[in-house]
Amino acid sequence: MLNVLRDNVRRLSPLLWLVIAAFVILMFWEVGNTQPTAGAQVAATVAGNEITFSEFESTYRNLESRFRSIYGEAYTPELAEQLGLPMQAIESLVQQKLVVREAKRIGIEASPPEVRQAIFDVPQLQDASGNFIGYDEYRRLLALNRIREDRFEADLTEGVLIDKFQSFFGSAVFVSAADAERSARAEAERASIRFLLLDPAEYPAAVEVGDGELASFYEANSSEFLTPEKRSVAYFHVNTNVLRAELEIPAEELRRYYDENQAEFTQEEQARARHILLFVTPERSAEEARETLEELRRRIEAGEDFAALAREFSEDEATAARGGDLGYFPRGRMTEAFEGAVFAAETGQLVGPVENQLGPRTGFHLIEVQDLRAGGVQAYDEVENRIRVRLLNDRAREQSEEIAQRVSDALSGQTYSSRGDLETLAASIDQPATSLEEVPPFGVDDNLPGIGRSTPFARTAFAMEVGAFSEPVRIASGWAVLALLDVTEAAVPPLEEVSEQVREAVLEEKRAAAAEQRLVELAAAIGAGETTLDEAASQLGLEVTDGGDFDRNGSIAGLGIVPAINRAALELELGGIGGPIEIDRGLVLFEVTDRQHFDPASFESEREEVIERLTQERAAALLQAVIDERRNQANVTYSQQLIQNFDLGDGPDT
Repeated sequence: MLNVLRDNVRRLSPLLWLVIAAFVILMFWEVGNTQPTAGAQVAATVAGNEITFSEFESTYRNLESRFRSIYGEAYTPELAEQLGLPMQAIESLVQQKLVVREAKRIGIEASPPEVRQAIFDVPQLQDASGNFIGYDEYRRLLALNRIREDRFEADLTEGVLIDKFQSFFGSAVFVSAADAERSARAEAERASIRFLLLDPAEYPAAVEVGDGELASFYEANSSEFLTPEKRSVAYFHVNTNVLRAELEIPAEELRRYYDENQAEFTQEEQARARHILLFVTPERSAEEARETLEELRRRIEAGEDFAALAREFSEDEATAARGGDLGYFPRGRMTEAFEGAVFAAETGQLVGPVENQLGPRTGFHLIEVQDLRAGGVQAYDEVENRIRVRLLNDRAREQSEEIAQRVSDALSGQTYSSRGDLETLAASIDQPATSLEEVPPFGVDDNLPGIGRSTPFARTAFAMEVGAFSEPVRIASGWAVLALLDVTEAAVPPLEEVSEQVREAVLEEKRAAAAEQRLVELAAAIGAGETTLDEAASQLGLEVTDGGDFDRNGSIAGLGIVPAINRAALELELGGIGGPIEIDRGLVLFEVTDRQHFDPASFESEREEVIERLTQERAAALLQAVIDERRNQANVTYSQQLIQNFDLGDGPDT
């Protein structure tokens, strides 16, 4: 079953790929794999089905490990942030819950024999001949890796459901021989090109613009110079930050919160460590691994940097790039041998080599214990300021919302026609942390200082009438009650006001035409054998770039995905000249350096394989569409702890 999932996962859409990948990864004992903390706290809920922080943490760590293996040394904290791993992890789990829920809804079940076969199919549970290692050894391996048997088999059961659900959609898809040929033809037809890219703005054309041209262009293109509708808004600003600075939390309230929320301040005994891991392999005996680590230990004790040696020698792909750093972990997360060595040591101590059984593989660790934290309830003095900040934030948020509503209620039924009227109203309202402010006239998509772009503030302003007040609107610094002072309608300004813009537009158009004409002439000269692409590029002060090999839908090196160039190249033969073709960066002139054609005879032998692949792709697309629809219908909620801990804004879209 897992083999089927692995074979099919590359054909699925990216989002569903994460569902299957997250599931498959959960089955494997990988380097650095650990059991999450015993956290039954809920990270998200999908139509009543809970996703715990334990599940989230496991998926997150495995995704991180997977991306580290993909990117190697290129994997950095900045790249991790760009990848949005926390969001990917929680979304993959949401998708998994939806797949399983939908499978059960339509009557798909995982029978005991199917689950048993899934166990037999796990590579780590097979001997050298590919046979199941037996239930005694199976349970021993689970225990070694601190994996509960019921949890493991429940996950396998969900995997069977996912696999059968995918197969169900495969049976509903039909691919004809004609479909298969069209697909095979599109893949087989390939071209390679070399190209030059000319930016018309940099083409040294001697162009001028007469007054008559200016007027004619403006008349024909006046809509391009339309000034959008703008709105002038004043607003009553309830500033949460100002309010927070004015608040105080009595000492007895801080203490009461501490006493009533002891669980929040209870921490497990934790350790932070680095390690260098070497596996026993057919090429390296246990004794050789141990001796290598002993030598590394001597080098570290002599002053060499542990992290640098970990990056060079450690075979733990998940941690080597960050100097072997495992971060903080509690008891119960690592294997018994590893954590026993760490928690028995002192801060700063080197430990090992420590022998460890990581699934079916034997490894040895050299460990540097960086920090040890005692378990138990943190002392009040340690958390007093944290409590104060939390209560101040909570109280400021609550009170600012209440004040904003009082301001809105006080303005209800009031009228105004000027900023002065609003100032009079502001003086009469006299609410704490509240001021009357104004923004310059703005468009609906403008970026407003301190407020942002395309926010509820702007959308509210553009839904109001002059003289009206809005309901309270949340902004970054608190709340706003808007008053619309004036509307400047969209209009086409007179030519005199935009003459320079019009002149530049005409110049740009004429330069582009001159550049295109020059490339047309050069294309003809190259085609006639009078010059070459390289000589043409030299005349223009440009370089020729290799665009690589691509099919009808492929990306062209140096240009990206440009369907017009793909189509043009595939309509030419070897040596053909294409272009000029306009893209967003300029004009492209190219020559075809290689062409590959569809071979009907070869296709006949591959027809069934192509039909099978297309069936799987279309089934995956249909499956994804169903899951997307179910996701839109399902009630998906995310805990505030998840949102805040991983800076997910308001949480993923639900």
